Amino acid sequence: MRTIPLFCTLVLALATAGAGEPGRDLDRLQGTWAVTAAERNGRTVPEEELEGDTVYFKKAEMTVVRKGMVRNVYKVKLDAAKDPRHIDLVGVTGLDEGKTLRGIYRLEGDRLTLCAGLEDRPTEYKTRPGSTLRLTTLKRKQP
Repeated sequence: MRTIPLFCTLVLALATAGAGEPGRDLDRLQGTWAVTAAERNGRTVPEEELEGDTVYFKKAEMTVVRKGMVRNVYKVKLDAAKDPRHIDLVGVTGLDEGKTLRGIYRLEGDRLTLCAGLEDRPTEYKTRPGSTLRLTTLKRKQP
């Protein structure tokens, strides 16, 4: 009889294991990230254009700084239950104010890959000519 409660506890634990993922991923994003690579319109952005570009995550907000100036601030919404994981970036200030960028993300240790744009949510990590998609790779600078 003791095995039934243990079995039920195990099943419940497995069923809810992924339920907290968005919160855990959001926690893992917190801090400062350096932009290490980017792609727009199917083309790689030259490294020298990315020097000093930084992204800051604080709670559910993402701030993009280019050449020392805040370019955009977004509210971040994650759905880690999807495959690939979904991210929505809702523009608060900057060029994307009032717009929602739909995207996907991959978080591997101190490396974050984002692919997002104003069109339908991408299904792969690449851009194409004429699209609004932005593919960005970031490396954690500090927590």
